[in-house]
Amino acid sequence: MDVTASVEHRDPIRILDIGALSSGDLVAVTGDGALWILRKSEVEGWATWRHRRFVYWLPQPGRLVALGDLAVWFSQGRDPISFRNGRAWRCDWLSAVTRGDDLLSYAHVVYGGRKELLCVSRSGDLLRVKHSETSGASTQELGEGWHHFVELFGNDGVLFAVGPTGELLVLDHSRQCQEAETYNRRPVPLGSGGWNGFRLLSGGQGVHVIALGVDGSLKRFDFGAGARVANYGAEPRCIEIGNGWPSSELEAYCWPQSVGAGDRLSVFVSNRLQCNVKILDLRRGEYDSGRFDAPRLVEPTIQHTQSGSSMAGAGWAATIELSPRYGCRSGIYSVVLDDGTSRAHAVFVVRPSTARAPIMALASTNTWNAYNSWGGGSKYGPTFPRLLASQRPNPACTPEWDGRINHLLAADVWAMQWLSGAGYQFEVASDVDIHQGRINLSAYAVLLLMTHPEYWTVPMRDQVDAYLRSGGSIVYLGGNGLFEVCDLSDDGSSMAVFMGCDGSDRLPMLFRNLSPPRPERELLGVGFRFDTDWKADPAFHNATAYRVVAGDHFVFAGTGLRSGDLVGSVGRNGGGANGWEMDTSESGRVDGSAIVTARGTDDRGRAPDNLELLARGVPVDESRYSGDMTIYETGAGGYVFSAGSLCFTGSLVEDRLLQRIVCNVLDACLIARGNESARE
Repeated sequence: MDVTASVEHRDPIRILDIGALSSGDLVAVTGDGALWILRKSEVEGWATWRHRRFVYWLPQPGRLVALGDLAVWFSQGRDPISFRNGRAWRCDWLSAVTRGDDLLSYAHVVYGGRKELLCVSRSGDLLRVKHSETSGASTQELGEGWHHFVELFGNDGVLFAVGPTGELLVLDHSRQCQEAETYNRRPVPLGSGGWNGFRLLSGGQGVHVIALGVDGSLKRFDFGAGARVANYGAEPRCIEIGNGWPSSELEAYCWPQSVGAGDRLSVFVSNRLQCNVKILDLRRGEYDSGRFDAPRLVEPTIQHTQSGSSMAGAGWAATIELSPRYGCRSGIYSVVLDDGTSRAHAVFVVRPSTARAPIMALASTNTWNAYNSWGGGSKYGPTFPRLLASQRPNPACTPEWDGRINHLLAADVWAMQWLSGAGYQFEVASDVDIHQGRINLSAYAVLLLMTHPEYWTVPMRDQVDAYLRSGGSIVYLGGNGLFEVCDLSDDGSSMAVFMGCDGSDRLPMLFRNLSPPRPERELLGVGFRFDTDWKADPAFHNATAYRVVAGDHFVFAGTGLRSGDLVGSVGRNGGGANGWEMDTSESGRVDGSAIVTARGTDDRGRAPDNLELLARGVPVDESRYSGDMTIYETGAGGYVFSAGSLCFTGSLVEDRLLQRIVCNVLDACLIARGNESARE
């Protein structure tokens, strides 16, 4: 049956799914139910989306799966519909294996080759649905924990995965034994991160990934000429396939990132549908629209995204303007937009005009931007602009926790909501506020560093050094903090990153390698080292607990813990308090100005002489260091407490003993500055 008859072109609407076939063709399904094919011309190369060819009207809802050179559409209550070379094609084994209802119930479906489907259930089980000429259809459970991946895609037995922090991984079964035990192996990294910044992804036969960017551009990333895992590892070659691939996803961002009471805040929204507007106070998880001059409804349009948006910004027109009223509490807020089918968050900070609370919590906006791959580029890839724009959506910077490991806003929200629930009064400033000197840190008894304060400017570090000399205290609840130098434009709209994951050496930009060196271990008591990085292991619940070392210290008062006991054995980030990226108090042994690798003894930075090791993380293996929980008195009347682990805040909200430890620390810091009435 020929289903390629010409039809009148409609206005392009949102692309629901794309697929890369082993034949080299691309297929796409649009929101109106149309299946299209895009084919490379030997003369013209890849055509734009406007040169697509209509194939078929598909029943909705459904799911597109690339099975070798077949494009297959699974829909509810129907047998699969298969196409080859733009024509309907009968696939008997597929109809025998499953109906559309079954496939729609899975979180992910990938063709495993040899007449089998790899399916991931909503609970994370990896299943093999297979057809045999002798025994017919069968289902076999192969592994668990696969729901921690954001995306799974591929074809012909090559399984690509996007991890919770945007890293791209691969598991190649096309040339390996197809027995169940081979599937229990975890995917191996392909190199860079940032792959969660694309709207849709599809994998070709072992050598390339097709990615649809937020600006409507379609790119092909080639990893090498071969389908074996051994050929992966180098950064991919990026090929622009075309542009004009439309999308109508609800997206938004705010500018500026931080405002004071009475300042105007612009909200930029792109969508086709009318949206309800609410303001969410992330401190309590409650709506607080009454303190803002904000509309209840907005009629957005689809906004055009300028090219190079990772570096230049989205370039959208403002949709809403609002203002926090005088008396609005300082904190992190989100403009929540809801069109009835989807929801978006545009996050901003309300900074204080004067100090009205004893604790200042720092929103790590530099780190949030470094990991924002919206537009196809971030500090971690897939492309590597030297300037990263703040004026663009940041899908990873959402307060909503999806159950996966988190090191950005959601993890900071855990810490803030616990702090608020425990009765502590605090205010919030952004990295930009500290960089520009808008906040008088000396007015606060405690500076609270949350989950991942990785990227700092030199002026920020100068201010914190001066703050400690003035008698302030730092309570650091994260890992990999004060690690690498960045810079901000005068208005804070862009962040400059200098070296790193694009293959250049990031080591010269570490604070411990500056001239003169400024190791964070001298300030925090601990410092990140690359041999304390457990990579993606926490995604599979491999985080561990701390083992108490100084059970008689005041921080353990009221916990009942003694030296040798474990604490932090539960948590939202990997199932424990110690893991992912961790900081050690072990001093570096290199003096002078030589560039250190921050591994083993080739490190720089001595902890203060009076540092006390409170607890040490249980290592996942004896060849690596773990996180150190430490404290020391500054000599100016304050304390510095460090948790030394990205997983700590996820455990803090679950473990009452950890909560008591942090309360003991905060109370001591507050009392040291005369704030005996520390809580609300």
